[in-house]
Amino acid sequence: MDNSTFIQLLERCQANDRLSQAQLYRLYYNYGMTVASRYAPNRDDASEILNDAFVRTMQNLDKFNRELPFKAWFNKILVRCAINYYRRFTVKRLDSQPISDAEEQPFDAEILSGLSAQEILKLVQQLPQSYRLAFNLYVIEGYSHPEISEMIGISEGTSKSNLFKARKRLMEMMENQQVEDEVKANITPLSMRRM
Repeated sequence: MDNSTFIQLLERCQANDRLSQAQLYRLYYNYGMTVASRYAPNRDDASEILNDAFVRTMQNLDKFNRELPFKAWFNKILVRCAINYYRRFTVKRLDSQPISDAEEQPFDAEILSGLSAQEILKLVQQLPQSYRLAFNLYVIEGYSHPEISEMIGISEGTSKSNLFKARKRLMEMMENQQVEDEVKANITPLSMRRM
């Protein structure tokens, strides 16, 4: 869809044309689910985040600068909805206490190369909510610790701590996944052993 056709679609959406809104939803559903799934522990929660994001998008189309990419603007709405979802459904006390000068936990590229994007997403979804949020905002979205601190109402130290612990836990899960895969690869079916 070229830019002028897309702008016309947005204008029809803004005029509450339901068919155009459904078309925009279909166009950005896969992208939105991909982003929402990084923040949500399961598909149902990701769907709720995505639906909230689409509602906010439709309500705020008049604020969208037509000269900028729609996907980037929509991504910001998705992230804000994920943060709001986190605030609504989690206890105010976070899973960690701040630690000073948390060092970055490096990822072993060899472990990462053995996993698909879908497998990595499943591991990220297994993280506690506060770790998952810090990991996504810092690593995927590129926000700084002061920005994360302000967005979700935690200290910078807590943001660093959550990121540190998220990376550490992900490394442990990836190593366990790699060991499981190696064990599965070395097990031959009983019928093959007899040959």
